[in-house]
Amino acid sequence: MKIYDIRLLRTTTGKEHICFFYKTLPKKRINETIDIFKRNVGLIVNNQINDIKIKEYISEETFVKIMKMIKVSDNEMGKYNMKLYRNDEIWMYKIENILDTDINFKDCDVLLDRNFFINDKYIKYVIIKNNTGV
Repeated sequence: MKIYDIRLLRTTTGKEHICFFYKTLPKKRINETIDIFKRNVGLIVNNQINDIKIKEYISEETFVKIMKMIKVSDNEMGKYNMKLYRNDEIWMYKIENILDTDINFKDCDVLLDRNFFINDKYIKYVIIKNNTGV
């Protein structure tokens, strides 16, 4: 089992980047590992990061490759642009819109739900558990 986080990091020059974090949980001491992971991500977010160092963090494209995900769909639906990726463990939705919208995944096993406003767009990432076994 893994835990995930997605954060908006700002460099010292003011550029904004969405970065992905994940950690595989050990079989023992799960709560302690989760606390350490959250604390470490928080420290990264609050750190001063320069434009060169930001490249060391995981981008969306790199995250998709590391997790061995395949793109299921890439659709424009009216005001929305939605991408869906999946692997054996998770499904990841990326929804872009010029308006802030509330899309609900209440019937799903949501592992992470993050909203960002960057480059004049609202971006929502939702990672849900793949319960289909596909």
